[in-house]
Amino acid sequence: MVPLRTAASVLAPCALAACALAACALAGAANSPAHASADDRESRSAQVLRELVPSPDTPGCAAAVGVRGNVVWEAGRGKADLATGRTISPKTVFDMAYDSKQFTADAVLLLAGRGRLALDDPLSRYLDDPPAWARNVTLGELMHHTSGITDYQDLLEAKGIALTDPAGPFKVSPDRNTAVTVVCNTEPPDSFPAAGRLLDMWTK
Repeated sequence: MVPLRTAASVLAPCALAACALAACALAGAANSPAHASADDRESRSAQVLRELVPSPDTPGCAAAVGVRGNVVWEAGRGKADLATGRTISPKTVFDMAYDSKQFTADAVLLLAGRGRLALDDPLSRYLDDPPAWARNVTLGELMHHTSGITDYQDLLEAKGIALTDPAGPFKVSPDRNTAVTVVCNTEPPDSFPAAGRLLDMWTK
């Protein structure tokens, strides 16, 4: 995971890398056999990554190419932590923050469209023994940020817990279980705040 101070400079190259490498892989598949060998695509993919992250000593990104569910190429370039000099590898854990929410929401909507779940489903249908105050919170409320559940980063910081890399060798922050415990033990002041009431008023 990259430190928060470098996250913005890392995520933009990652997005560009994904698009560029996908184009590179598709172009390789469409070209003649002389230009479509695995070795040729690997070297061209590595070149794309070098162009996006010219120096290995700056914030960078990890990239991968998948074909029919299989990872056919992966690499990392740049530093995961400028303070320690730790380099990025394909296994580096990134703090994607808000960039992951739209993908999670899209996956939920796809499942809802297939009848596998409903946005009105309570969390208690999918979580084992959630706290009593969270049992009636719905998936839709989570997606619309109207559940009233306090942001876990605010809760951790209020308890003096640093938001640093939980996966790196210099572990000084809590693991996922600690973060989940802090959230579950903190009942929000209002499980359906004003934003939720307004949304409910205009959409139902």
